[in-house]
Amino acid sequence: MLYIETVTKNERAVTRIVGTRFQVADVVLMHVKHGSSIEWIVENHESLNRARIYAYYDHQSEIEAEIDAIYTAEEAIAQTAMSLEDLKARIEARKNT
Repeated sequence: MLYIETVTKNERAVTRIVGTRFQVADVVLMHVKHGSSIEWIVENHESLNRARIYAYYDHQSEIEAEIDAIYTAEEAIAQTAMSLEDLKARIEARKNT
């Protein structure tokens, strides 16, 4: 049975779990980055089952590239994000002009 498919989303290829709204990278990040157990993921997301989750290993290199892209985007956002103090200072400066 086919559990994984590659589709185009926002002009880039993403690997998702067939029949669900989940990108495989989302599930891997839930498990690896956020520490959710496979059991918890299956119990809390009706459309997922163990076979669908473990199909990741058949496409591991593609999915890891997607995860790297997610981390790169998060880092870029973090680097350009303004601190709360800087935001408050800007707001205050605009009030005074």
